Amino acid sequence: DNKNPSVLGISTKIVNQDFDFEGVEVEKVVIHHLYNDQDENFSSPDVALVFVRNNMDFDLIGTRELDLDFVQDDKQVEYWGFGCQKTTNSTDNYFPVKKRGNNSTQGLNVLSRNFGDFTEIVHENAETIYSSMILTAGISMSKNASSLCFGDSGGPVFLNDKLVGINASYLSRDMKEDGTSKDEVTDVNLHVRLSAVKAWLLESLKN
Repeated sequence: DNKNPSVLGISTKIVNQDFDFEGVEVEKVVIHHLYNDQDENFSSPDVALVFVRNNMDFDLIGTRELDLDFVQDDKQVEYWGFGCQKTTNSTDNYFPVKKRGNNSTQGLNVLSRNFGDFTEIVHENAETIYSSMILTAGISMSKNASSLCFGDSGGPVFLNDKLVGINASYLSRDMKEDGTSKDEVTDVNLHVRLSAVKAWLLESLKN
């Protein structure tokens, strides 16, 4: 929730609980001008650019090219998550892990399914959501699922090894009032399309 950090920790290694961080100075954070943290329609671009000073060897963490073209249906994408995952014992202890998986992108018809209290919102805004989001199957549609907890938000989505989206949210068939799933499963994962923020991205980089 810190929208204007002065120092950013960039991880150079993530293996289960083993994190190595390098600190970089932040020059500026540019949040998308249409972002609204109260948006319930899943159509607000949940994305920002962080400009850092050149005081780190980015070869340590690696970089990916961007693909700003619209991602079509039935494309095989790879996604990563860095959120919380339960330990193997019965306690409520959590630790961050790097998760990765592959799945095919889903079509607009996926949003026509029944998602409990959100059904009306989804039907009304389905085309808007689809035009701005890459849809991938959640765990109830595929056993190879990403975005299993809120901590996975911000994870990358790759197509042909290029970054095409950012994990932003998910829809669940039986969502509770606090936004969590009654069955702790997801139906559809939503990822911000880079193609949907292409103009903003290019203008921000140019400026």
